[in-house]
Amino acid sequence: MGEIVPMPPVWVRPLAEHAMTELRRPLANWLAARENAAHADLDQPAPNGSRRFLLGETRMRVWSEPQGDAYRLPLSLNPLTPADLLRADGWLQRPHVQRWWDTDGDGWSDIVEAMETPCIAPYSIRLGDESIGYLQLSHANSDTIWDRMGVPAETLDLELFIAEEVALNRGLGRRAIALAITAAFADPRVNRLQAAPHPRNHTAIATFKAAGLAAIRPIITPLGGALYMALDRD
Repeated sequence: MGEIVPMPPVWVRPLAEHAMTELRRPLANWLAARENAAHADLDQPAPNGSRRFLLGETRMRVWSEPQGDAYRLPLSLNPLTPADLLRADGWLQRPHVQRWWDTDGDGWSDIVEAMETPCIAPYSIRLGDESIGYLQLSHANSDTIWDRMGVPAETLDLELFIAEEVALNRGLGRRAIALAITAAFADPRVNRLQAAPHPRNHTAIATFKAAGLAAIRPIITPLGGALYMALDRD
């Protein structure tokens, strides 16, 4: 996973009491051990009776825009690294990220969990060589929230944020979603890609629509109201 980055004391957070000792060890070793343990749960059925599946190649690949205009920096989705994870804590302190993404204050532990869970594909969004935000794809059918809604088998859930202020309002969110669509449907098992932005997050809703997701209906999630949006495989 690249260079092993020791965890600074400030990063020792109460993710769970049993994890506190582990977090004081080098982060890369801890993540590797947790991911191995997560594989043991894959044979358990998801709530709707389907089987959880590894995102496998999807979560390991770099997804890049095709070479185009030489004057436009390419955008890419890169598998999240420990260095990206360390940066994510700063991203989550940005007011525009907290407002819509980290509303429960538990965003960092969610990203840690994404790195250690084989049914989630976490990425750093990069513009050229610079990381500007975070995106993840996850297997929605293993979540009871979506199971109760009756989403199609093998639906992937999409979440993202652009963290760096200089990257806002430049169409980069739409480009990142386009790459996520490519990554999701490259797996022939996937039938739907979904998102659930806050109903007052008009910028996110417009961005998802521009990328091809349709607004389906308002829903209620454990975090409050949302607009359910989806794109089905052709």
